[in-house]
Amino acid sequence: TIGVVGRGGSGKSSLLRLLLRVATPTSGTIAIDGTDVASISRHALRRKLVLLDQHPAFFARTLRENLLLDGASADDDRIFTLADRVQAREVIDGAGGLDKPLARSNTLSGSERRRLALVRALLREPDLVNRMQAGETSEGVCIHCYECMPTIYSGTRCTVLQP
Repeated sequence: TIGVVGRGGSGKSSLLRLLLRVATPTSGTIAIDGTDVASISRHALRRKLVLLDQHPAFFARTLRENLLLDGASADDDRIFTLADRVQAREVIDGAGGLDKPLARSNTLSGSERRRLALVRALLREPDLVNRMQAGETSEGVCIHCYECMPTIYSGTRCTVLQP
């Protein structure tokens, strides 16, 4: 897994558009593990690449259902291991546990939503995680989460884009 972080204007969105084949490079090729993305179906690319939005959506379902969107599956141990590593365990506990439904007007803060969204993304075991805004650096969350990714998956790298 590769984490991509950076300030606004550093090229994260452009990189993702190229990787997902929404944009075409003006020269050269874009490759993942040596395979030109032009030869990979868009559906397969979207399974391999995860976008972490600054304002992740959570639905009036249980927290477990919200974490296991996109057909991911995981037992409690896996969920809690990832949650512990990205400082989201207290968010799960504070929400009443994995099986408590979130209220329609749930009271999760932006930081709590982003931590849970990172757990949700990592449960999919993506090849690349792209964080659209590195706005949490003052809280230490964004930097911590990407620094801890190598402890979650062996071979994980983090790329920080500078404008």
